Amino acid sequence: MESEEGAQRRVKGRSLVAFAKMRNIEIEKEHADLTANERHFVRFFEADNMNRSQYDNVPLYDKDAVRLLPCSGVSDFVHASKVITSGGEGGYYIIAQTPLVNPSKPRIDTQYNWLRMLWEFNVYVAVCLVNLGHESECDYYFNRSKGETYKVNNFEITTLDVGTDVNWSWTYYRLKISRKEGKKRYERVIQLVVCRNWTDDPRFSPMNYRDLSDLLNFVWSLENDSASQRRAQHGAVGERSVLHPFGSQ
Repeated sequence: MESEEGAQRRVKGRSLVAFAKMRNIEIEKEHADLTANERHFVRFFEADNMNRSQYDNVPLYDKDAVRLLPCSGVSDFVHASKVITSGGEGGYYIIAQTPLVNPSKPRIDTQYNWLRMLWEFNVYVAVCLVNLGHESECDYYFNRSKGETYKVNNFEITTLDVGTDVNWSWTYYRLKISRKEGKKRYERVIQLVVCRNWTDDPRFSPMNYRDLSDLLNFVWSLENDSASQRRAQHGAVGERSVLHPFGSQ
């Protein structure tokens, strides 16, 4: 019969050096996560950035916040987050707060950064879940009349087409966005869907289920037109995850 001492000798022990090294790696990772979160919230609570947010007590998600490219004299902050999807490497969509009517800042402020986000992240489909043009919810960033053009800084947004579904539950706008860079002007097309009857009241469904099904199918059909481009969904706060996958606030 083998002695306990003999059996114990066959147990492979952990290297004390390796154990200490692994522990240090874990501590360093935890510290990096804590400092990253701290930087995230400090950035959100900067006065200028809070003026670009609907509510001062609803910060962005602490991971995958959208940051705009550096631009002289303009903030890189926009109240928006990436939601990582399972659609392959680098797959995500954007949920964002709408451009605001903010009396403490020029109207161009949140509008311009909103358009920069659409442009820089190559957004092809945008879905609006608030009352477009309502003073307390969403500033206009385009003209609702077909053929009209709206200007924000070096962006021009022309409304190419307007349509509604048969039940009048949502409106579709086809927009051409052009941006002047130096002596050249570049153009893109964005499909915008505005939900008319969306509600955040937890006692009710956000929309009639049939209308919601039609809306989802329509948005997905637009995405299929350009699978390599992004979708942005915007609400009052920038924390709703609705169209992919379907979820709640």
